[in-house]
Amino acid sequence: MIPHAPQDNPSLRLPGSDLVCKGIDDLKQSQGTQEAFLVALAATRLSDLGVSLPEQAFLIRRPDIALYDAVCEAGGGHSQYNALVRRLTSFMRAYAKVSLSQRAETDLYFEHPPYYALDVALR
Repeated sequence: MIPHAPQDNPSLRLPGSDLVCKGIDDLKQSQGTQEAFLVALAATRLSDLGVSLPEQAFLIRRPDIALYDAVCEAGGGHSQYNALVRRLTSFMRAYAKVSLSQRAETDLYFEHPPYYALDVALR
């Protein structure tokens, strides 16, 4: 789970966390926004990283197409689509590198216990 945190909290300034937090909120409210489709696009990977996602994230068919259509409807195009995907990728890379102790300090809850064992084993 990625909690909502004040923007002035430097420990939660992972690149793209704003998109992921908004996407999760939008999915919970069943809103078809660019951020919701972006989170759905990476739902499996985000879940594997320990991010708690609503069920709706896994139910969207072809989130890549839905995201591209939403970007085009907003007047964007391929470059904006790619920029969103790059920001999501940056978030996932940064989140994967954040140690468990740092996640605990920043309230980035790690929900899947097997990953705790893996993190401890890698130290």
